[in-house]
Amino acid sequence: MMKSSLIRISLIFILLILFIPNHTSAELKTITREYAYPASEYDNEESCRELAVKQVTRLLLEELGVYYESHTEIVNFQLTKDQITAYSAATVSVKVMDERWDGKTFWLKAEVSADPQEAFEKVHSLRQDLQKMRELEETRKKVEELSAEIERLKSELKTDPTNEKKISQYMKAIEGLSIIEMFRKGIELSISGKLQEAIQELSNAIQKNPQYALAYAIRAHLNTKLGKNDNAIEDSNKAIELDPNFAFAYVGRSYIYFRLRDLERGLIDANRAIVLDPNYSYAYVIRGALFSALHNHEGQLKDAEKAVRLSPDNSLAYLCLGDAHFGLGNKIRAYWYLRKAINLDPDSAEVYNVRALFEVKRGNYDEGLDYTNKAIKLDPYNAQAYSNRGAIYFRKKDYSQAITDFNIVIDIAPKYTFAYLSRGIAYAKQGDKRQSINDLKIAVNDFNKVIDLEPNRSEAYFGRGLAYHWLGNIKQAISDWKTAAKLGHKDAQKMLRDKGIEW
Repeated sequence: MMKSSLIRISLIFILLILFIPNHTSAELKTITREYAYPASEYDNEESCRELAVKQVTRLLLEELGVYYESHTEIVNFQLTKDQITAYSAATVSVKVMDERWDGKTFWLKAEVSADPQEAFEKVHSLRQDLQKMRELEETRKKVEELSAEIERLKSELKTDPTNEKKISQYMKAIEGLSIIEMFRKGIELSISGKLQEAIQELSNAIQKNPQYALAYAIRAHLNTKLGKNDNAIEDSNKAIELDPNFAFAYVGRSYIYFRLRDLERGLIDANRAIVLDPNYSYAYVIRGALFSALHNHEGQLKDAEKAVRLSPDNSLAYLCLGDAHFGLGNKIRAYWYLRKAINLDPDSAEVYNVRALFEVKRGNYDEGLDYTNKAIKLDPYNAQAYSNRGAIYFRKKDYSQAITDFNIVIDIAPKYTFAYLSRGIAYAKQGDKRQSINDLKIAVNDFNKVIDLEPNRSEAYFGRGLAYHWLGNIKQAISDWKTAAKLGHKDAQKMLRDKGIEW
């Protein structure tokens, strides 16, 4: 009986079972329950309290699940009960109202409150966050492992109650559950947007268990959101050091490298994650984004299609698919998939970023500017958003503001080569020849490094050609554009075709 209870805890403890409400008015439901946990001869007050809290949590959440099921519909999400657990978007806080310990039994009284409408909104939002769902899934696995370990040791201690080694292992497993509670609080805070407090809870968990690879990996992701990229890389490296086969950590580090525009390293990590877990949809989304930045839209298309098959209701997968079609010139399909992404998650920074680019392509600069401002508000350390806004200001001939945004891009992501190129051209347009030449030379040097590493990178030749053009070296510019055109760069081909130059 205890084993089945702990398994149910592992399935429900971290994730709240949530359903879609069939009513429009807010309805707060509060459930109160009592639970008494009888101590074994190798339990102490701390271990009894930990297990009592887990059991009362199970009772509360099971009853809350029944309440939601009787008051709501799941037609729109079309989820089974197991899927509801997997896709549950928020944790629920169980409040302990009273507790007593008499040396033999730990008694407590607790309650939980929830609003079905609010629960639905959180579920809808977090179902779009593939990485967050992966965090919750990894946590569920960890709870299951600890629950199984506790049951195994409990059974063995019945026949060998004085075995000090097993007693120590049992207490360590119980402590593991308390560490997961710190971790759970960290996830709950991150869902609420309280990133600094979430990092503190994860740090507490790491202090208790320095071998907690998942905590390092998630803290890395939060540090990235706060612009603490050095800390993020350090945490990712530690997670991978602790678990070299941890696909989640490789995807996290790949995402960090993508934001820093260290595309080669990002691609290596995304490839590794997919080898470790071929059904990891977010890994295909990240690799697709990397392919997009490398102008490999054919590769992006394949990854985006795979991501959609694995996560057919996720906005990022459709966003990646739309971007791939746009890069390949399939504008009708691109707009269709963008619309699908918008319908699924209209208010994400990633969606706003892509919507801005599409509006700019259509010549709607003010609309594009509005979308980039929204993206930056949601994700203030996103170099791509500032680059997009800088490009919009450039097209609006507001070169001073464009330079300000390109400065921010370079500060966040020093390897963002095209930011130097763009800033150099903006300085030239503004009339600051000295600063323009300096930036354009930096851009040429950066493109040289890229070409040395990857001689077939068409966009590197195209970018260097632009830099040479603005430096007045037209002969070298045309030579680079010809190379880019031969390698299949469509913008280079069009530019040369318009000038009547063969390649």
